[in-house]
Amino acid sequence: MKKVILAVALIAVFILIQNLVAGTYSTYPPRGTIKGSYIVWSNTSGVDIKTGYGECNGKYWEITSDLDFNFPAMDHDDGPCFYLYIDDSAATYPVLNNTSFTSSNTAPSWSSSKMGWYNGDDRCVATVYVNDSDDIAEFKVRNENEYFFEEFRHIGLIYDASPSGSWDETSTLTNGNDADDETPVNCSALYIFMYGGHDGTDGMAWARAVANTNSRVGAYGDGYCQTGESYPMGDVGWIETGTADRSIEVFGESDDENKLLCQILGYKIER
Repeated sequence: MKKVILAVALIAVFILIQNLVAGTYSTYPPRGTIKGSYIVWSNTSGVDIKTGYGECNGKYWEITSDLDFNFPAMDHDDGPCFYLYIDDSAATYPVLNNTSFTSSNTAPSWSSSKMGWYNGDDRCVATVYVNDSDDIAEFKVRNENEYFFEEFRHIGLIYDASPSGSWDETSTLTNGNDADDETPVNCSALYIFMYGGHDGTDGMAWARAVANTNSRVGAYGDGYCQTGESYPMGDVGWIETGTADRSIEVFGESDDENKLLCQILGYKIER
C-alpha cells in the first residue's frame, strides 16, 4: 500500500513540474494585487512609470524596467484629471512596455469582482492633474499612491472668501471650486491647507469632508499675538473624504474682516 501511495505522489509531482515548465500553473498574485508601478513626473506632458507587478483582468503583468509615457495633448477643461490605464487588449503580457498603456479623461469605476479601479477591462494605475496651461502639474509621489504638488502648483478651492459663521461648501463661496470636480474619482483623501485671517477677536478656520465630518483640519485662537496685533491662523493635514464624495466644506467666524483660503496640496488614490 505504501508503494502505491509513493508511486501516486511521484506521478503527481512529475505532472506538477511538467505543468510549471509549460506554464499551465501560473505564478499570478491574488486578484487586485498591484505593487510599485507608480509614476514620477517627467515633464509637462510625460511621466516615468516605475517598475512593479500586479494583476489586471485575471492576467499577471510586470514592469521590469522604468518606462517613459507621453500623454497626448490634453485640455484642462476636458479633465482636469486624466487617467493612466493598462490597455488590456494591447498589453504585452506578462512584461509590459510603453505600448501596453493608454490614457483617457474617462474616469474609472470600482469593480468589486476585479478588486480594482477599471474602465472596462483596463486597469487604472495612476492619474495626473492638468492645470490651466494644459500641462501636467508637477508632483511627487510617496508610498506609491500619495501625490503631492510641487510648490505653488496646488489646487485652489477658495481664496479670500468671506465665511458665514456656519459650514459652507467651498463651491458655494465666491469664486469657490468643488474638490469633487478637481480631484480623481479614485481619490480617497485630500492633503489640505486651511488658512484664515481675522479681525483680532476669537476666530476659527476649519475645513472638513462633507462625507466624513469627523475628518478635519483647522485652527482657532483669540486673534492676538503678544504685541496686541491680529494674526492669521493655519493648519495642514489629511482629510479622509472617501471616493464617493470628495467635497470640502469650511467654517469661519462671520465678520467682514475675516477671510478664508483653502487649497489642495495633494491627494491619495486607490488603484
